Amino acid sequence: MHRDVFPQWTPPPHAPRLSEEHLDVWRIDLTVASGGPHQGPAGSGASSFGGLARTRAHKAMHEILAGYLDCPANELQFQVQPGGKPFLSTVGQQLEFNLSHSHDTALLAVTDGVAVGVDVEGYRKIEDPLRLARRVMSSRECAELASLQESERLEQFLRLWTGMEARQIAFGR
Repeated sequence: MHRDVFPQWTPPPHAPRLSEEHLDVWRIDLTVASGGPHQGPAGSGASSFGGLARTRAHKAMHEILAGYLDCPANELQFQVQPGGKPFLSTVGQQLEFNLSHSHDTALLAVTDGVAVGVDVEGYRKIEDPLRLARRVMSSRECAELASLQESERLEQFLRLWTGMEARQIAFGR
């Protein structure tokens, strides 16, 4: 199952720029073997590329961030915060970003100095999403899931899960 949260993705700008309190979310098609980052519809199917997908996602991230900073991608310098979240260590840069990938799609969120997190999950069968939710989600979220028909529960669980993951990434684990 592949479902777009945003049914209409716009083509990426040639020279992206952020303004204060603005968030850009880039969708990167990991099925494309050559060329730059892609923000259009993802390829069909949900195949896992493993290390190749990760490499493609990181290459696209470097190219996109370099576009914001108007510098070559190979000049970007990264470090990792405790907990594993990368950040640009290039002097004078306030750009905040987060990358997540699953199967054939990656998402890259970019802001101007505001903590950000993003998460994408491939659709997968979870036998009892409510049981898992009770271990990691709030009582309000569990009640919301319990109120749904079983056929609707998995999709809402994945929505809540990705939101929870994105918040944890943005504000530290």
